[in-house]
Amino acid sequence: MSGFRCECGAVIKETSDSLCYKGRLISDVEYFELGDHVKAPIRQWLERHTNGIDDVDGAVQMLAFTVVQRHLQRIFRDVFVCVECGRLMIEPTGNRNEEFVVFAPSENPVSAATFGILAPPRGRHVHAFWRDGRGSIRWEKYPWDKSTESIPGWKEFNQWTDLEKAYYELVDRLNVLKIPLSSTILVNEDKVIHRFEEKSDIKS
Repeated sequence: MSGFRCECGAVIKETSDSLCYKGRLISDVEYFELGDHVKAPIRQWLERHTNGIDDVDGAVQMLAFTVVQRHLQRIFRDVFVCVECGRLMIEPTGNRNEEFVVFAPSENPVSAATFGILAPPRGRHVHAFWRDGRGSIRWEKYPWDKSTESIPGWKEFNQWTDLEKAYYELVDRLNVLKIPLSSTILVNEDKVIHRFEEKSDIKS
């Protein structure tokens, strides 16, 4: 599904992964049954690889795919928050052919906390990378945050100096706006020029 329309008329886009207004819903019963779902594939994986692993990354990736895709995904239900009106839309049975179960917020106006109910409870990330004569900046922009409405979430550059300048200006502006940042990084080819993580600020 590339997108659908909310009752308020807004279009909810689903064209990429890691959407800040999309989440997964799981019942308490299913949550506590997760252990039973994953025990068998983990045991099978360990039995097949007790004699050593040649491709560790590949084996781990396959295990993760098996557990998540085959067992967890079938018990999750997709949940969306409309970034215009705050309605919560829940997929009823995992079948997109059925209508969403919709809940409207009781508050008016809708608070940022309601819009961000599915957003990760941490600071946001800023990534700036330069390679082979081209670069880009990307940061986690929340569409309901009006204070950052004029700041693009993605921008490309053809000059390293422009990218470097834009990175520091973006970080400074987000700090002024008091937008929590979990990490920022500026990379030129394979060299880390600047990195911020949690409460440490390290320049190389």
